[in-house]
Amino acid sequence: MQRFFSLLICLWALTAVAQTETEHIHYLTDVDAAEREHSVDMTHMKVEVRFEPEIGKVIGTVTHEFVTLQNHIDTLFFDAPNIQILSATLDGKEVTYSIIPTGVVLRFKQALNWDEKHKVVFEYTAMPKRGIYFIGWNQPENTGTPDINYIRKQIWTQGQGIDNRYWIPMYDCMNDKFTTETVVKMPKPFKVLSNGKQIEVKEN
Repeated sequence: MQRFFSLLICLWALTAVAQTETEHIHYLTDVDAAEREHSVDMTHMKVEVRFEPEIGKVIGTVTHEFVTLQNHIDTLFFDAPNIQILSATLDGKEVTYSIIPTGVVLRFKQALNWDEKHKVVFEYTAMPKRGIYFIGWNQPENTGTPDINYIRKQIWTQGQGIDNRYWIPMYDCMNDKFTTETVVKMPKPFKVLSNGKQIEVKEN
């Protein structure tokens, strides 16, 4: 009986110590670790682009479909550093916008309400240094090397994780997922290559 009683006392003491230690654990708040708050849920993005590759220029139209997650949304921000916005519409009507160093802010005369579906369209141009890369467009065709008599001209993208914002005005954060559609206009004999499903190839 004495041994059993001693065992109970030891177990109670260990439990009390464990609870005390747990209660006094403190964690340092990491501001950068917090998820970015967003007032809308992006559901689909359609990007239509053509290029002036010799100067590294993107000419595009992007359509964003989204559902509102909050009530009374009077502004909406899209990442678009150094992108020139030519026009912006909400559901087919012109919308007021402001350009700031990190992107573009839409300002709605009538606030958006909870659980509404909307569509924003930007027409824009960009001269991006990140996210999309223009290779070989300003080099001579003949390199002088016997086995290489051409330069491979390419345009390729690498937007992971937040570099697509440099060539597409968009919500560029990894805490929202949406479907995408891309329409690329290129002259022959160049070919367009992507993941996903090819819907159509059209002669222009």
